[in-house]
Amino acid sequence: MKVPSPKQTFWERIYLTEVFRGLGVTIGHLLRNLFRQDRMPTVQFPEEAKPLPVRHRSRHRLTVREDGTPKCVACMCCPTACPASCIHIVAEEADAPWKEKRPRIFEIDLLRCVYCGYCVEACPEDAIRMDTDEVLLVGTRREDFIVGLDFLMHGQGKDWRRMRPPEAQVPRPGAPAGPPQTPEEEGRVRTESSVAAAADVRDTAAGAGTAAGGASPGRGVADAGGAEEGSGEAAADAGRIGRGPAKRPADWITPRTEVPVPGEAAAQAQHQVKKGGAA
Repeated sequence: MKVPSPKQTFWERIYLTEVFRGLGVTIGHLLRNLFRQDRMPTVQFPEEAKPLPVRHRSRHRLTVREDGTPKCVACMCCPTACPASCIHIVAEEADAPWKEKRPRIFEIDLLRCVYCGYCVEACPEDAIRMDTDEVLLVGTRREDFIVGLDFLMHGQGKDWRRMRPPEAQVPRPGAPAGPPQTPEEEGRVRTESSVAAAADVRDTAAGAGTAAGGASPGRGVADAGGAEEGSGEAAADAGRIGRGPAKRPADWITPRTEVPVPGEAAAQAQHQVKKGGAA
């Protein structure tokens, strides 16, 4: 079945009237927003907070009993139902006879959470809820978004700043290490550098001896013996100074080996025969 297209008038086909009509709609909205800002559906965030729906799923919290202990019994229903695997629970024996287990560790990775609410639906004890109305989660490192048991029970807002351990000073890649602060640390640094220098010299000597032995068996044995002696002296110097291995001796250099060119011997013999015939 063919549906006929509506016929357009001459003014509709040249699109000028439609362009001006669209501009009129845009200018009308602009003027209304300029002179009637009280009717604009805009919230001045963050000065004005937008009311959240009743069923809005925000940050998690753990409910507690009257004695202050969590209602969670570590049944593992919430981490089993979680599609993002963001809940980590370690159980232990409970001190109450009417309760078998309790969580020793209860952590939620808020960066992995998809806020689906499956953990709330799966909990048989009503121990976890998502009704804190906290939608702004701000941190300076990834560890800030891994909230633990204490924060989930009592924390609000920025309480994670005092509940998380202090951030360790990790050197950036490529940054030079600082000078040693104590004599013990300085001795340890010198020992490590000496061991690394001796290992470097030993590996270099072994490689040079192997290469020389492949080129000439007799010279390879002699070079290997000289390399062992040189490596022992260099290692002793490196251990005494602690600044790195000494320079390579000249006899560590692999001798050059002349590789015969295919057909060169036959060409030389033929040349000698021609010279004898001409004579």
